[in-house]
Amino acid sequence: MNKKALVEAAMKLNETPSISALDMEESLDCILNAIQGEISNGGKVELKNFGSFGTKVRAARAGRNPQTGEKIQIAEKKVAYCKLSKSILGGK
Repeated sequence: MNKKALVEAAMKLNETPSISALDMEESLDCILNAIQGEISNGGKVELKNFGSFGTKVRAARAGRNPQTGEKIQIAEKKVAYCKLSKSILGGK
């Protein structure tokens, strides 16, 4: 599902007919921008019965170049994560 399809699905569930598709898309943009801003500042976003979003630091480690077999050092880096709630898949 892409952004356009998500807005269309939200419009079908919309109980307030005064909200236009453009308003719905702008609301979605605002929410996504707020999540992105919080995560990029090192924060965490938790949405009950949906999931949580944040960043983790992946520690530096030793690795190998797959082409040459040479040992290399892989630097520490920050990675984003998304952990979905069990309720999304019908769990409790």
